[in-house]
Amino acid sequence: MSGTSSFDPVTVAALDLADDILLVLTLDIPGIRSTKRALKVFERLDYRRDKIHIVVNRWSKSIDFCSYDENCGDQQSFPIDQRFERAPSDFDVTHSFTSYVTYQFPFFKGRHDWLYTMAGGWKLGTIITLNSGFPWTPVYAGSACIQVANRGNVCPVRPIAYAGGAGTDYSTSTFQKLGGNFPKGGLAYFTPPPDPSTYSVPPPPGVGRNSFRGPRYTGVDMSFGKRFTIPRIPLLGENAGFEIKANAFNVFNKLNLAPFEFNRASTIITSPQFGQATGALSGRTIELMARFRF
Repeated sequence: MSGTSSFDPVTVAALDLADDILLVLTLDIPGIRSTKRALKVFERLDYRRDKIHIVVNRWSKSIDFCSYDENCGDQQSFPIDQRFERAPSDFDVTHSFTSYVTYQFPFFKGRHDWLYTMAGGWKLGTIITLNSGFPWTPVYAGSACIQVANRGNVCPVRPIAYAGGAGTDYSTSTFQKLGGNFPKGGLAYFTPPPDPSTYSVPPPPGVGRNSFRGPRYTGVDMSFGKRFTIPRIPLLGENAGFEIKANAFNVFNKLNLAPFEFNRASTIITSPQFGQATGALSGRTIELMARFRF
């Protein structure tokens, strides 16, 4: 190789010796080759004026080759052959259940005096959300992987084989334990790629991208509030009013673990924290709102 190069000396030397040269070109158009199929069941269970109950069940599958508009090269572990990258999207949620309930308290119903204005018409809303876990990819990112990167190849890489035997419990308590569904440690279930000095192009992975699932999500949110109407005032119209509302997210302070991230401790097969969640989503959050509408 001759001429001016922006590569470091180690990479240049490796390219001079390599029989095959891999060029990874990243285009910010991954969405062009994505597929999403979904079945949504929408049911309104109650038509009473003071109570509305809606249930939405969704079964879906989103498939792509890269789930981000940028840095696809950092997320793909075998870009040499895109067939190995076609898999569920990072944001794929196979099963999602949502239930909405809104109830208006019947206190002083039918009255039109100050008592109803102050104490009537209060509404309580509840949203229950149950989602299956997001997918994740086991990778190998040890010292050998660093050598691979220095030679201009892909790092991290996926294991070349999966021995089976992992658990299928996606509850919060499972992912709090060391190893999660992989209690024996990552190397007991996966075979790392060979020494990088033995090849010029990484061997095909034996594990599919996003082939495992992380912790599921359970959330209960609530709201409580009322709209106070005001007498008709010129320029404000007939529907002017003042609304106060309290919103509580994750009202029961349920622990929900954060999804597994690519090439982090939870997904690196040589990491002591492999298979175990290392973060959590936010706990109970309460916000108060006041709004004037006209």
